[in-house]
Amino acid sequence: MNATETAKLLRRLGACEEARNWVQGHTLAWAWEKCERAYWLEWLANALGVRMTDSARAEYDRVEAAAWAKYNRGRAAAQAEYDRVRAPAYRAAVPYAEILKAAKERA
Repeated sequence: MNATETAKLLRRLGACEEARNWVQGHTLAWAWEKCERAYWLEWLANALGVRMTDSARAEYDRVEAAAWAKYNRGRAAAQAEYDRVRAPAYRAAVPYAEILKAAKERA
């Protein structure tokens, strides 16, 4: 599928503007091989009605689980820092007296 056909297909399928801009001027084969966003690949396959075989799904699930585990290990420290900074700001924005009043009303 040439670049023009690929652009028309992605537009017709409802691909996001960012994806359409990224693939602009390239073939579908190029996009499939070069894309590093798994969710774009998954979106395209689903939009085209293409499904994995059971054995391919099992292997993909194994790799995905390992990737998620690695991602979550790295994310935990960032999430803790994000919460550490946000919590005091939230407490400052929502007075405890309002929390206590609402809690007693629902108790």
